[in-house]
Amino acid sequence: MWWPDYMCYLGPIPLDGTTGSLTQDLIGPLAMITEYHDIAAVYRDGTNRKLREIPQSVNPLSMNFGLSTHYLAPDYTTPGRPFKVYPLDSTIGVVVWARQRPRLPLNLDDRIYLDGLLLQYDACWMYCVDDGTIPAQVNKFQVLAQNRRRMIKAAFAQHPIQLDPRYPSEMDVDSGYFVLDADPLA
Repeated sequence: MWWPDYMCYLGPIPLDGTTGSLTQDLIGPLAMITEYHDIAAVYRDGTNRKLREIPQSVNPLSMNFGLSTHYLAPDYTTPGRPFKVYPLDSTIGVVVWARQRPRLPLNLDDRIYLDGLLLQYDACWMYCVDDGTIPAQVNKFQVLAQNRRRMIKAAFAQHPIQLDPRYPSEMDVDSGYFVLDADPLA
């Protein structure tokens, strides 16, 4: 799961123009993003459309400047810049939505942005599995951890989601138009 507490938007970040690489490292408020699989989305600056990953059937070096479509591919030549954009001579800016990972090993004063009870249940379950003396205790903490994880994920899904951007949400529309039990002649 892309835990919202560990996600961040970075940018706009300009591209190099000759190599397709980022001109700045991806450094979020919690950590540097160094892995390509931690990139959830990359947007062209000023748009809401995600850049697509380059398909294996396309030769990226045959792309020329002027294409309206830009592609994304992993690139580890520079730490903190885990991808590049094709065509390589693009000079667009990009906005990155990425997952941050805490640096390891953790210190005693490091803050973990996950539910404390979930972490405790998972730790208890792991210790009980290693001990293995009481199977009911293992099952108890496993079920507690699963239920708590389900509750935390459900809590992240409680925000309103706009289903069709062509129509405004009910908060944007004057709600006085469809009022029940109101006398229009009063």
